[in-house]
Amino acid sequence: MSLRSYYPYHLLGKEQPLQPMFESEWSTLTPSNSNSISTGGRGLDAKVDRLDAKVDRDDGKISRIEIQTQQQAIQLTRAQADIKKIGDNIEGMDLAGNGAEDEVQDVEHRTGVKQENA
Repeated sequence: MSLRSYYPYHLLGKEQPLQPMFESEWSTLTPSNSNSISTGGRGLDAKVDRLDAKVDRDDGKISRIEIQTQQQAIQLTRAQADIKKIGDNIEGMDLAGNGAEDEVQDVEHRTGVKQENA
């Protein structure tokens, strides 16, 4: 998008109306690699990974900004991996309880000792 697409022409005495700064309601801004944010003094400074700005269509002002840092993205990825792992573990369980008998037989086989009251 060129500068002319949202330049305030009315300030120059032109008749063309002011265009919105962003064409969509949500726009992703790509910050430079030098941009970093501080997370409130917790010692977790992180590079900005994504910056979304919500623009009010009526007056063109930014009404909300969402920032996702690389640290948040890593935490989210880890959480998703943990959830998948838990789901896989649940899927592999024998919910009827028959797995306990198999476990006892496995212990007997490995140790050579017969298990009682199992």
